[in-house]
Amino acid sequence: MGSRSDTKADELFDALATKLFEAEQSGNRLLPFTSEHGDLTLADAYEIQARLAALKGRSGLRHIGWKTAFTNPTIRERFQAREPTRGYLFETALSRSEVSLSGGPEFLVEPEVTFYLARDISGPRATEAAVLSATGGLCASLELARIRFSGGWKLEDVAADNAGAAYMVVSPVVMTSADVGDLASMTVVLEKNGEVVAKGTGAEVLGGPPKAVAWLANQLAATDLKLLAGQMILSGGLTLPVAAGVGDRVVARFDRLGTVEVQIQP
Repeated sequence: MGSRSDTKADELFDALATKLFEAEQSGNRLLPFTSEHGDLTLADAYEIQARLAALKGRSGLRHIGWKTAFTNPTIRERFQAREPTRGYLFETALSRSEVSLSGGPEFLVEPEVTFYLARDISGPRATEAAVLSATGGLCASLELARIRFSGGWKLEDVAADNAGAAYMVVSPVVMTSADVGDLASMTVVLEKNGEVVAKGTGAEVLGGPPKAVAWLANQLAATDLKLLAGQMILSGGLTLPVAAGVGDRVVARFDRLGTVEVQIQP
């Protein structure tokens, strides 16, 4: 699509960001942007995402960190995503163990490791070692993502819509990297309504959650952004996501990080 200085492109990006912002408030689904704008690139999608984030910021929401998506190869294959993506986390994403569906599409719930950063991480040459050195703490988490598009969406659509960011539930138990050990070999069991629905290991997240955070730092560097001390980073799903609606209870049992759960309310 046209360059960012192109007036028509600017107007389109602003209009699509506004559509996403309003859909988040209303719970309405949207037709995929790529179905109408077939030349929408991933760079365009990130520009739309940035404008959506600016709208959220102007509405008074505080930016608290970042999330990754499609870091699990099985998830990429299932959703036909050719590469990972990322999105902003705002303070409204943080939730207690009960989350209201409050209209809109059902949630896609994934067990993830959240990183609390004690120092900045800058790309484009961030490494796993740099991530672990900058990490102040780790905790078990459940992400509740939402795809606001009807069928036929592509990676560009999800990237524009802030990588489906909706809510996250984090364990109050925070551990150090030294306490947890090798995150790639960490295991998790995901249960829905008392039944095991998925199992996974940290290796499913780009070879290990710290590698996913390094990927994020390097990806952000392309738009002159970096990970900042004090931010929270959702590093990606260790299992396939499980769909969850009203009345569902989802529990993630990590072998080293403990247990975290969420109950979906009307």
